[in-house]
Amino acid sequence: MKKIVLLWGLLGLLVLGSNAQKLNFAESFEQGRINAKEKGRFILVYAYSPCILCDDVMEKVLSLPDVASFLNEHFILVDMDLDERRGVLFKKEYGLKSCPSFVLFDADGNLAHKIAGACSAENLLTKLLRGIDSKINYAGVLKRYNSGERSVELLPDYIFSLDDAGEMTDLSAIINEFFSHFSMEEKVSDMAWALFRAYAGNFRDQVFQDFLNNKDYFVEKLGIEVVNDKIQQVVFPAMQEALQGKFSSADTILFKKTINGLGDTDRILMGELWDLSIQKDYAGIMDLYEQKIFVLNPKWRGKYGDIQQSLLKGCGKEINDRLTNYIVKCLEDLRARRSMLIK
Repeated sequence: MKKIVLLWGLLGLLVLGSNAQKLNFAESFEQGRINAKEKGRFILVYAYSPCILCDDVMEKVLSLPDVASFLNEHFILVDMDLDERRGVLFKKEYGLKSCPSFVLFDADGNLAHKIAGACSAENLLTKLLRGIDSKINYAGVLKRYNSGERSVELLPDYIFSLDDAGEMTDLSAIINEFFSHFSMEEKVSDMAWALFRAYAGNFRDQVFQDFLNNKDYFVEKLGIEVVNDKIQQVVFPAMQEALQGKFSSADTILFKKTINGLGDTDRILMGELWDLSIQKDYAGIMDLYEQKIFVLNPKWRGKYGDIQQSLLKGCGKEINDRLTNYIVKCLEDLRARRSMLIK
């Protein structure tokens, strides 16, 4: 019910507007806790220091008449100077890493949510609405996570709340951890796949190798183009890494397996480029680009172009001249294709 009331308040804020109004801060955090208990409201602590960014947030966000009115009506407000002694202790106790920050407590004084750094009025209010929901706020998702939950439903809420708090250190690691607990059906759900597609990018990760090992299932559920796009997304940066000499012998073995997961054309081309790069056969590499890669769709041709200079690092003048001519030819072909589209 409390969230519904706040949603209506937010709707009024965005649509109707209100008269100018200053923020009503409690005299102290302790007094704020007393007031929150009496009125059954959340406590919102604005933690700041004398800095340009904090001044901007106060002037351009918190002092907006509609925002101030909304916050005064629905929260017990407390300001906390992080340069003062009580602020220093508060910052340490709640692990604040950004200035300004907003810290939300429930009516009993328990930590509910953290919002790190400056944000727009709209973003602040969106995060506050997340903060008052005990299931998806910072405290709620940590409780679920620490109890062992690794569900598809928790994953986005966990990410959003950690991101709000400024504690998102390794999104890829989080995706990998959750995916290792998902069923095959859960892995192809819209939310799970969108996150995996965007952030699972290391061929060494077990979840990615599991994906390769079950490629047929993913193709059946998602389509061959979607699956091949994901494998390409991982293979091409890894190829750059290999060419820079950053592979161990174990990496090399695993990367060859990853290449075999590509579609037919890419699997053959990447396999040939890999062998030619090991042999430092620069002429052979240019032959491959001129005879086989040039005829590809420009989108895919561009992907191979990203690794071309790394493949040819250390080549002589003759190969450099061929490379220059190849790039010019690609540009001319692209212009011709665009001209045909315009006509």
